[in-house]
Amino acid sequence: MIKKVFLAAITLIALTAAAPPSELNLPPETWVAKGDLSYQSGNYALAAQAYGRALEGGLDNAHVLYNKANALYRLGKYGEAIALYRQALQLSPRDPDIRANLSLARKHAIDNLAQTETTLPFSVSSLLAPRTHFSSYELAVAALVCYALFWLLAALRGYSPNRSLKLPLILSAIISLYLILLVTGARETYSGKYVFALTSKSRAIRPAIITEGEVKLHSGDSENFQVVFLLHEGAEVEVNEVRKDWVEVLLPDGRSGWANRSSLEII
Repeated sequence: MIKKVFLAAITLIALTAAAPPSELNLPPETWVAKGDLSYQSGNYALAAQAYGRALEGGLDNAHVLYNKANALYRLGKYGEAIALYRQALQLSPRDPDIRANLSLARKHAIDNLAQTETTLPFSVSSLLAPRTHFSSYELAVAALVCYALFWLLAALRGYSPNRSLKLPLILSAIISLYLILLVTGARETYSGKYVFALTSKSRAIRPAIITEGEVKLHSGDSENFQVVFLLHEGAEVEVNEVRKDWVEVLLPDGRSGWANRSSLEII
């Protein structure tokens, strides 16, 4: 018995020594190049894997997310593709290609939940409009610039009182507060629209995409509870409470149920 274990250990060491250099330490840019080559050759599974390695390596940008989503779309994994397109859109909200491919992927979803989503009043949707055109980073930079401008104007007015600086001072303060509110006090909904979320409970709600073919939603956080409804791959939902391997799923029509965490991708 000891001899067999010893021989197995020697064999394992020999195989490890003979193995090619590990690819684990390759830079993310190399994985992107590998993904591009695999995608162009039609090997979408390998491309998705390579783009995933690039993302794991810290290259978390809209371009890589978009490319991986395209590969998954080609593989028929529409739920995962939708999730990645939406993540890419958060980083690059004005990219027409991301929006176009997201619309294509959504056509494969069986459950059209967006039809039951509540429409916001025009005044509120207008206030939230910048969230759909600018990323959180862009809005944060704009808020920082306005904040710095406010203090610059305040210093100039304190040094040499000038009534002409009063209005710009007030406007810079208001715009700064407005931009900060957009960054910290708004959240994404089921369909990618934004609503104000001024409480910690509301901010805890996050959008998610069903990634399995058919998912049973239970009345509680285990399979022992009654199945209350079904959802299918590509359904865009929201999640609230998380209990170990289970999450509470919220639908725009007010229904809720519990699903296994592995059946969806939280954005």
